[in-house]
Amino acid sequence: MKKIWTFILVCVMIGGSVTAYAGSGEDGHLLGKRRYRRGGATVELGISPLSYIWGNYNLLGGVHLSDETSLFMELAYVRIKFPYTGFNENGDPVSKDVVYTGFSIAPEFRYYLDPDMDNDKWFIGGYLRFRVSSTDGKPYGGFDSNLDWVQYDLSNAALAPGLTFGHQWATRSGFTVTLWLGFGYAIIYTETKDPDFEPADDPFSHFEFVLNTFNKLDGRGGFTLGWRFD
Repeated sequence: MKKIWTFILVCVMIGGSVTAYAGSGEDGHLLGKRRYRRGGATVELGISPLSYIWGNYNLLGGVHLSDETSLFMELAYVRIKFPYTGFNENGDPVSKDVVYTGFSIAPEFRYYLDPDMDNDKWFIGGYLRFRVSSTDGKPYGGFDSNLDWVQYDLSNAALAPGLTFGHQWATRSGFTVTLWLGFGYAIIYTETKDPDFEPADDPFSHFEFVLNTFNKLDGRGGFTLGWRFD
């Protein structure tokens, strides 16, 4: 049912955006020529409805400081439950459900390169993202210093600066559609195991270094539908 309502919401907002945009220019074209500039700061709120299907809920809010600059803030919460098959200390397969949860907050600055209607078209910018995540169901496993097999949950927290870029379509009536991506790297990263244990000596410790480096990578992105108002 959640997927059906998400699909209906996307169709309604896209339909309204296209209709409003088509009638906004004097020439009546969807992609018309350069239009007037609104001027002044406006507020924008948006969501990424497609991500709701996978249990990732976010809210994006921003203030347009000038025709070319904006400040945004993204709040995101994720909760995903999935079946998992692991192994016990005897090497026998064990099936169970695992729940992954996380939260993040990310202030972001955007600079619009050549706007038509203020704060639209291509943009670049930077962000600083704080994120935390954890698992429930002990999907991870490893040998402790006594060579006993231990199943554990993993929690981590990270602070990552990054760069973002994307394209935004804005209508005179206030609808916005944005496609964007962001990439960063954590300058602060912590990781804890539950239960905590001393792992066995690993002759392949360089693999753990590679995995830890991968976990520090930060990725963002979305297909955002929004609304602007004064």
